[in-house]
Amino acid sequence: MKKFFTLCLCALLGATLAQAQVKVTCDGKEVNNGDRLTFYAHEDDFGDIVAGPAMDPTFKNTTDADFDLTVEVKTSDNAKNGGLNWCGITMMCQDIKGGYEKRTAKLKVKGFGLSMQLHGLFTAGKFDTYEAEVTVKKDTVKLLTFTEVFVYDGKDHTGIDHVSASRPVRFDGQSLRYSFDTEATRTLTLYGIDGKQVRTEVLSQGNGSVSLAGLKGGVYVYRLTENGRTLQGSKVVVR
Repeated sequence: MKKFFTLCLCALLGATLAQAQVKVTCDGKEVNNGDRLTFYAHEDDFGDIVAGPAMDPTFKNTTDADFDLTVEVKTSDNAKNGGLNWCGITMMCQDIKGGYEKRTAKLKVKGFGLSMQLHGLFTAGKFDTYEAEVTVKKDTVKLLTFTEVFVYDGKDHTGIDHVSASRPVRFDGQSLRYSFDTEATRTLTLYGIDGKQVRTEVLSQGNGSVSLAGLKGGVYVYRLTENGRTLQGSKVVVR
């Protein structure tokens, strides 16, 4: 009996040490084995993606040597035919087909880490919830598993103040179109998924558009501000 408990303890310690080799964080908090992370779709995100950059899980190496990080995604049945788009780990954006995909990349000691960049794709007016079970491995050793949940329920979960009842900035696939009820000087700033600013425009007119032509395909996030106050923010996918 004592030998049995000793073996169990060794197994538990081994699992803890393995997980400690990779630190996963999301929205400034550490992600642990079995956690569920929920992201909400916004009304101007249809055909695009769900959450702001701080809400994207990232992986960092806590060891003293580079190693291969493997991430596996298994989707819920209702997301097997393109409900989820994956851009992270290998930085190649594509829809997950068939309900399963695996990606491997080098996780460097002194690098910035790797980001998950898994996004829910929804059709306007078609409320749904997609889930993805994410398994993280160091080489072939399983470290932890967590679940990402993408919810589209037609509600505004952003907590961001609005200029008016409607969202003033909308993405049409090629540009960010804006329309305001009142006159004021506002700034529209576009960032890459790595947080670097790639474009900024001062919006002095009541309506118009900011072209995204010339940008490489990928994920970007925009912020609309007025006098230092954030009015609206969301992600877009440039194809």
